[in-house]
Amino acid sequence: MDYVTCRNKIESLANADSSDIDWLFCEVLKIKRSELARIKIIDKTDYKKLVYYAKKLKRGMPLSIALGFTEFCDNTIMVSSKVLTPRFETEELTSLVIKEILNNPKPVKVLDLCCGSGAIGVSIKKKCKSLANITSSDISRHAIKFTKKNAKINKVDIHIIKSDMFKNIWGHFDYIVCNPPYISYGDPEVQKNVNEWEPHLALYAPENGYKFYKILSQQAKNYLFVGGKLCLEVGHTMAKTVAQMFKDNYATNIIKDINGIERFVIITKK
Repeated sequence: MDYVTCRNKIESLANADSSDIDWLFCEVLKIKRSELARIKIIDKTDYKKLVYYAKKLKRGMPLSIALGFTEFCDNTIMVSSKVLTPRFETEELTSLVIKEILNNPKPVKVLDLCCGSGAIGVSIKKKCKSLANITSSDISRHAIKFTKKNAKINKVDIHIIKSDMFKNIWGHFDYIVCNPPYISYGDPEVQKNVNEWEPHLALYAPENGYKFYKILSQQAKNYLFVGGKLCLEVGHTMAKTVAQMFKDNYATNIIKDINGIERFVIITKK
């Protein structure tokens, strides 16, 4: 079958964004996106694979979950409906931490709290190598399972702990990086496929989404070295309120993401 005919069929069946269709074709055909324009023919085996995934997309399943993985900081991260697929904003936060560690080359201890798939900790370790001693922690057994799997796939050695926030955490850290659940229950902006296909434990938080930031504001100081940093991702309207929680004993800095949204709060222990 010629590529154009195949593409039209898959787009019609999947009812998904063109960027997702590009990604799907690239994964099935094992090519880079820049090579799509040169494809002329799709063989029967590849067409069957495309149809298989397109039917999943038609059901509303995010492509990362349909494929079973996503790309994060140039690493392959396995995901499923049991763990949150890391977003680009989280990749931005991770890159900020990686850059800071590499620009000040001394060994540091990093806690990836609420680690989910383990993407943050795995990526920092892979980029920073011996400069970063990583502990990744989550309350979810599925998150622990996937973090172990992603550490193995990416060939990094990290310490993995099942813990409800700081309950099973010991010692002090130079960095605590955390993308906690922060969506308030009933938020009308949550996309239907996200609500249906991703774990609510990793999405929603009581107290209008602020519960875990309050816990961090009360307890993080006990786990940070003086001068240590708590690096947070927050909801798109939450940055100033979260920063205010840390007004005592901390210096705070709000950083905008690539879309100009106040997305990251960097908190330094005095």
